[in-house]
Amino acid sequence: SSDDALIALIRQASRNAGHLHRYTQSFGLKWKEAGPETLPTGTEIHNTELVTALLKGKFSFTHQEWDKLNVSDLSHNCHVKAPGNRHFEPAFPRIEEWFPPG
Repeated sequence: SSDDALIALIRQASRNAGHLHRYTQSFGLKWKEAGPETLPTGTEIHNTELVTALLKGKFSFTHQEWDKLNVSDLSHNCHVKAPGNRHFEPAFPRIEEWFPPG
């Protein structure tokens, strides 16, 4: 019936909202070094503590560690410049990890 279809649709939307919340809450917790062939675009983040951590090879942060860094201007197209013409960018979680089928 149409009521059953509507209930199924509402349940799926509710599950997706939970997945979306986990996806957006994890953004910024993982970083990667962009290759030398990739020119940085978008917003440059100026955060000495973040640069220091990335240069030491720390590419994954807990929520608590991230909060302590006090990073502002985080967006989907942000990057961090570091000495030696290196730059880093957020490593987006694979969306399949947060929106499993079904």
